[in-house]
Amino acid sequence: RPKPDKPRFVMSIFTGSDPEAWLNRIAQYFELNEAEGHDRVRYAAFYLDGEANVWWQWLSRIYRRRQQVITWADFERELLTRFGT
Repeated sequence: RPKPDKPRFVMSIFTGSDPEAWLNRIAQYFELNEAEGHDRVRYAAFYLDGEANVWWQWLSRIYRRRQQVITWADFERELLTRFGT
């Protein structure tokens, strides 16, 4: 029996406002697309624009200089620290 098609899912771009809602939305995206581990960070970075993308470029440079991998937990924590209320 063939698998049913995945539902159509449009992921919103994050520019810096309402980070909690965006993180909830991207968690749904990850579940639907079975994204795990570092793939989550790569996918999330693709959906950043404007101030959020500038922040991401800065953050990823810092982690590279430290020779550290950004985990999903790191990404969530850093995003909420920067853009949360």
